[in-house]
Amino acid sequence: MKLMHLSDLHLGKRVNGFSMLDDQRYILKQILEHVAEEHPDVVILAGDIYDKPVPPAEAVQLFDQFLCGLAEQSVEVMIISGNHDSPERLSYARRFFEHSRIYIS
Repeated sequence: MKLMHLSDLHLGKRVNGFSMLDDQRYILKQILEHVAEEHPDVVILAGDIYDKPVPPAEAVQLFDQFLCGLAEQSVEVMIISGNHDSPERLSYARRFFEHSRIYIS
């Protein structure tokens, strides 16, 4: 079984008032390309998906696009919440996600 592990994405992070979203968008695109090349059985997203307990809308949209990109590749995804995000925040569409092989805990 081939696994890909990611953690601490901190989507929506700002450094000295500067948004990191463009850089994060670029990196997530690179990750999707890597998934397409490597064909892992499972992608594990372990903790701190967002940088804040209540992320900005742009960060939520970016994560949504990333999950859709993973679902399009039919890869199974396991998401584990961290101390910057809660299971409730991440599982807003749990039943829909499970149909796309995306599981949240």
